[in-house]
Amino acid sequence: MSVLAWIMTASVAGSLLSVLAAACIAYAARPSWIPKLVSFAVGSLLAASFLEILPHAFGEHDHRPVAVQTTSSGGPIIAELSHEEHGHAASPAHDEHTQAPSASSISLTLLAGILAFFIMEKLVIWRHCHHEECEELEPHEHQHGHGHGRAGLMIIIGDTFHNFLDGALIAAAFMTDINVGIATSLAIIAHEVPQEVGDFIVLLHSGYSKTKALLLNAMSSLAALIGALLAYWSLQMVTHWQPYLLALGASSMIYVAIADLIPGLHKRPQLKDTAQQVTLILAGVAFIAVPHFLFPH
Repeated sequence: MSVLAWIMTASVAGSLLSVLAAACIAYAARPSWIPKLVSFAVGSLLAASFLEILPHAFGEHDHRPVAVQTTSSGGPIIAELSHEEHGHAASPAHDEHTQAPSASSISLTLLAGILAFFIMEKLVIWRHCHHEECEELEPHEHQHGHGHGRAGLMIIIGDTFHNFLDGALIAAAFMTDINVGIATSLAIIAHEVPQEVGDFIVLLHSGYSKTKALLLNAMSSLAALIGALLAYWSLQMVTHWQPYLLALGASSMIYVAIADLIPGLHKRPQLKDTAQQVTLILAGVAFIAVPHFLFPH
């Protein structure tokens, strides 16, 4: 099987497997559990952002530089540079291609993403808001079915960014070595399942049916194939934009967790409810943290 075939198969199979595994877990949850599982989703979304996505965006995970060449058939191949080549690649003549984005630029992208999702949410509110209800939207939200649906929309957008970059990572790994590609794909699946569970819970909480939530997640997962194919043909361009796309993906998850989900938790201020919420938030964090430390990539 060719490298391109491996990349396409791993991207599609990996994404769909993680979505189906998450769906099985979410499908097993009774409808009455969903409001309580929102706390779990908060923990998983924040942990995915701060433990998984942002460290990659800031370049804290040490990936050795790669040299991209072109085969006689026009397809790219990729190889890790030796330490001597690494030193040469870091010379001033190549700085513009190898230097990682600054922390301030990634932070600015994260801030811009959060503000952009705030504006997007406002536009959705205005789109579905009757003039006499605009000042007191919340009592009417559930009647019109648009209340928490905004959170589901933003989760899908952020997840699409993330899946796109997972596909690019899979492509880069397979172009290094088939075995590396397989190992990377398995690690990504291990990381994706917990995050997809959190996304699925948010979609169900947003009023989507289980079938529609599964369909939306499956469609979003196909972004991995697009990212993989784009990386296969233009790896350097994808690598350049990767930190910024990761920051945008993280901004959607942070915004949904803090602006849309946590305020709902404050409506249950009793000590018993608070203890349950904190426990489930920590469980959501652990659900992301365990594979993060067991299967680093």
